[in-house]
Amino acid sequence: MTNAKEASVEFSVQYHDGYFEVQTFGDAEVGKFRDILEALVTHEQWKPGTSFLLNHTALNKAPLTTDDMRDIVDHNAQYSGKVGKSKCAHLVARNNKQVNHRLCRWTPKV
Repeated sequence: MTNAKEASVEFSVQYHDGYFEVQTFGDAEVGKFRDILEALVTHEQWKPGTSFLLNHTALNKAPLTTDDMRDIVDHNAQYSGKVGKSKCAHLVARNNKQVNHRLCRWTPKV
């Protein structure tokens, strides 16, 4: 398991028999999404094409703006070669429909 802490954002990366789970906690910061992806693709068990679950149920997404979401999409695009044709599921809390809509709107369709 890999853990990282900085400011109020925390995340963990865990490998489970063929897939990864990334859990996020605290207040969202656009820069941490790059750190999360870097921790995932540099994990010793990572191979391009591995499926992963992004569990953001404990993440406060309210601080993210639409511009932040665009920046996250741009960061993710830079890792496309390392990620490969992975299947990814996003798990989010239902308590903030406006923020969840922004998240879905800026998640690239593959």
